[in-house]
Amino acid sequence: MNDAITLYTFWLMLFTAVLAVATITLAAFTIDLAFTSRKTAKRQLRAYVAARAIGVSGFSPNIPVEIRFRMTNHGQTPAYDVSHASTIAILPHPLPPNFQLPIATIPTPTSFVLHPNASFDAGMTNAFNAVQIDMATTNNGFRIYLYGTVTYRDAFNEDSKTTFCVSIVPSQNLLAISHGPPFPSVNLDFHASEQHNKAT
Repeated sequence: MNDAITLYTFWLMLFTAVLAVATITLAAFTIDLAFTSRKTAKRQLRAYVAARAIGVSGFSPNIPVEIRFRMTNHGQTPAYDVSHASTIAILPHPLPPNFQLPIATIPTPTSFVLHPNASFDAGMTNAFNAVQIDMATTNNGFRIYLYGTVTYRDAFNEDSKTTFCVSIVPSQNLLAISHGPPFPSVNLDFHASEQHNKAT
C-alpha cells in the first residue's frame, strides 16, 4: 500500500513539475508575443516623414538660388513637433566616401504637427558668385546640393529623424535659369546622394 502511495506521489510531483514548466514556457512565449505585437504595431502605425526636393528658382550671381522641398508624413498617425533644418551648398559630385557635410544647417524657429498623408513645403536660399555657379552648372565634378534634417516625435512619444541630401543634375535647363532674368519655366532633375539619406 505504501509503495502504491509513494509511486502515485512521485508521478503526481512529476506531472506537476512538467505542468509548471509548460506554464512558465507558455507565459514566456505570451510575453514575447505581446512585446513583438507592440513593436509591430508601432512600426505599422507610427509617423514616417520623408523630404524631397520639388523645385528651383531662377538665380544668378546677384540673385540667390532657392530650392524648395516638401515634407510628407507617410505614416498612419500624426508627427508632432516637426522641425527642419537645411542648407544649400556647392559640393563635389559624387560625394567622396564618408563625406562629412561641412556647413551647419539652419534650423527653423518653430515646430508644427504633420498629419497622416499631409505635406508641408519649405525652402532654403543661398547666394553664389559667377565662378561657383559655373562650377555647379557645367558638370565638372561639382553640383548644387540641398541637404538637411527633419526631426519629429511620433504618437508613441519616440523621437525620429530623417536626413536628406540631393543634388541638381547639370543640364541645359539648369544653365537657362542660372544667368539672371527673364527666367524660363523648366524642369530639373534631382539626384539623391548615396550618403546622408536616412530615416530613424
